[in-house]
Parts: sequence; C-alpha cells; structure tokens
Amino acid sequence: MEWVKIMCNILDNRKIKMIRSGPEGNTLFLLWLLMLTEAGKCNRGGYLMIADNLPYTEETLNILTGISLATVRLGLLAFAELGMIDRKDGAIYIKNWRKYQSEDKLEARREKEKLRQQRHRAKEKEKMKALPPPDQVSRDRHVSLSRDVTQENRQDKSRVDKTTTEQIRLLLSGTSLGEISEKELGGLAKRHGSELLLQAADVAAETWRRHPEDKHNPGGYLHALCASLASLTGMYPLKNGPGGTRSHCAGERQ
Repeated sequence: MEWVKIMCNILDNRKIKMIRSGPEGNTLFLLWLLMLTEAGKCNRGGYLMIADNLPYTEETLNILTGISLATVRLGLLAFAELGMIDRKDGAIYIKNWRKYQSEDKLEARREKEKLRQQRHRAKEKEKMKALPPPDQVSRDRHVSLSRDVTQENRQDKSRVDKTTTEQIRLLLSGTSLGEISEKELGGLAKRHGSELLLQAADVAAETWRRHPEDKHNPGGYLHALCASLASLTGMYPLKNGPGGTRSHCAGERQ
C-alpha cells in the first residue's frame, strides 16, 4: 500500500486520549501511527511481517521507529490491553485493519485492474497475430522506402538539370555556341558540374558578343572554359551576374 487511512477525529478517540494521558503518552501515540504505516507497507492485512515467516518483533519496531525499546514494550502492552493489537503465531497485527482501511474495496479495485490488464494484453496479442512477419515488414518497408527515395532523387535531379539547361540555352542564344547538342551539355554538366558549366556559358556568351566569331566546336570551347574557371576559382572570388553566377575574370572584360 502507498497510503493508509487515518480518521480526522483520531485525537478524539477515547483510547487515544487514554494513551496520551499516560506515561510517554505522545511518544506512544507516535508509535501507534508509525505501526499503522508499517502495516500499510507490509500489505498483509494488518500483520507486521518482514517476510512470510519473519514477523516484526519489539526490537524491529525499536530499530524502524527510533523509539526506545522500553517505550516500544510499554506501547505494545498498552495497545494490547485496549484491544488495538493482537498476536497470532508470534506475529503482531492491527485489529480491525480491513474495516478501517477498506481493504475489501482496495482488493476489489486491484482485481478489477488485474482483469483490465489481462484484457488489454489479450487484445495486444490479437493485434500482433494479425501483423505480417517482421522480416517481411522490414523487407517491404526497405524496398518501398528505397524506391520512393530513388524516385524522388531522380525527379529532383531532373528538375535541376532542366533548369540549368534552360539557363545555358538562354545565355547562348544568338551566338554560334547555341548549336551545342543536349548530349554535349549533359556530358559537360556531368564532368564539371552544373554550376561551373553555367558560369562558363555566361563567360562564353559575353566574350562572343564582344568578339563575334564562329565556334566550330562549342563543346570543346565550353570544356576549356570550365577547366580554366575551375583553376581560377581558387585565386579569384566569384560574383553574381544577371545570367547566373559569373567569374571575376568575366567582370574584368567589361
């Protein structure tokens, strides 16, 4: 038990008044309260038991309550004379414990809770039986997640590649470099990265507008530009331009 019931008018009880009016009265009253709490901890229907075959003794109460052994003996004698405790097979027990602590109601509540837990466990077992085997769930979940993630990654990459290609086509429109094939753009993007290829296209378009000349190998020209920009980015910072990200060397040509 986590708690015991004590009536609010306990001090008005005639037995308690008699105890408190005698020698060591308040200490004996404290002993009585402590014995009630110990009986609650033992949870054995009012019996003071350390284990099934090990009852509390006068010495046990002396140790647990901190009240002197002589006072404990005096209290046990007074409690027995007033019909508050009794002994059976050497064990001390509180008389009328079940009546005052409503143990029958507590027991009914415990039984009700026990049945509720049993019903809950039975329902959980039925749910578990209805589930597929763990290895199948793990396999199906892995396949489903892998498929979803791979498909999503492909869609994201496709969207990025399409956007980059459109930007490059826009930059190169009106120049001789605009004839570059989709295959060549894809190969350059794969080799150098979309960002670097976009920078190279920006530089190439601006260079062509300043010095128009036909480029018979636009793919090779953009490849050379990408390689040059890759080496320059370590020495010169990059600036943002109207067509995307532009290199510092392109800015110097303006």
